[in-house]
Amino acid sequence: MEKRYGQKLDIYYMAAVAYLVTLIVYAVIAGSLIGEHFQLLWKDPIVYLLALCAVVSVVALIVAAVLNKQVVIKEDEMLFITRSKTRTLRPDEIEWVSFRRGSRGKIRGDGTAERAVRIKLKSRRRRLWLRPALFSESEEMVVNLRNWMERNSVPIRVRKGRRGFQGKGGTR
Repeated sequence: MEKRYGQKLDIYYMAAVAYLVTLIVYAVIAGSLIGEHFQLLWKDPIVYLLALCAVVSVVALIVAAVLNKQVVIKEDEMLFITRSKTRTLRPDEIEWVSFRRGSRGKIRGDGTAERAVRIKLKSRRRRLWLRPALFSESEEMVVNLRNWMERNSVPIRVRKGRRGFQGKGGTR
């Protein structure tokens, strides 16, 4: 059983289009209302800010498309793939895994609204972070990750709630 999950690029497309459309609309409105010439418009700091945001979002889109990030879940290993390298994780390399819920808890009916997966490796001090929402079929990915962890006897840490939280309506 091998399942591939590719990174979603739709948020990058939406950001790039939104900034570019905003820049064009602002340029047309400010250029037609302020003066007869568009030369005055290039001295406006708002144009510089919008142009900078548009360029950054287009660059981010290009970088994400070129990297082509993927997560592959196999029977006995997990692969993190980019265009230039592949990282393989085996169950014996993983110390523990923690699934962190989103801020709204159970968003959908099946309760798989995990916003992040923390993976603690035995050979590395820092944890790896995997955000399933950034990949296609994110809910299925979380289910497959949980099944892979249980099947390969990887310890799953369970968070016991926040310190000082008294329940509904309670104080911190």
